[in-house]
Amino acid sequence: MSAVSMQRLGDVAEFVRGITFKPDDVIDINAPDAVVCMRTKNVQADLDVSDLLAIPPSFVKRPDKYLNEGDILVSTANSWNLVGKCCWVPKLNMKATLGGFISALRSTSTNLDGRYLYHWFSFDPVQTLVRNCARQTTNIANLSFDQCLGGVDKFEPVSGGGEVDHSEEAVGQLVVAGGNGAIDLEMAEHALDAIALSVEHPIIMDFHTAV
Repeated sequence: MSAVSMQRLGDVAEFVRGITFKPDDVIDINAPDAVVCMRTKNVQADLDVSDLLAIPPSFVKRPDKYLNEGDILVSTANSWNLVGKCCWVPKLNMKATLGGFISALRSTSTNLDGRYLYHWFSFDPVQTLVRNCARQTTNIANLSFDQCLGGVDKFEPVSGGGEVDHSEEAVGQLVVAGGNGAIDLEMAEHALDAIALSVEHPIIMDFHTAV
């Protein structure tokens, strides 16, 4: 089977940071120009829209700060065990943005389906590795976007078919290897050193600390 070209998560997706505002900035959710702002409490197994607040559109400085169907809301500033918790954003019947303690993981590649990215990112072993990208402060852990997206390390491509052929080079990295499109989980020589999924379009997350 021919080799595939590996890509880091940062090559095919990006994090969009949330916006900040004060409690006094909140407006009536039924106001004509209200923009719903998703918060940490909305990030559950499914997007929880039972408790929403809104802010004026002037706080949304760039178009990419609006949520799109297919975005993945990620808790990026939280207690350590909740960093990385995520949910899929379905089609919304409202304009919506995101608050400062969460971010949106968004596919930037036409070759990467957002639904697949969600299932991959929410996969328990991936969630464990994502939490290990968090930096703990006194009261809160913050996800390191650079480390999660791949940092500056390089990675030698591995063979397709869902197998990590060079586990020494793959240590500390999560790999999604190109194959025939079937989901095929393979563990590297050391548990959680690398995880390979056989999919049509390869991506990779690199969890080495950048030097």
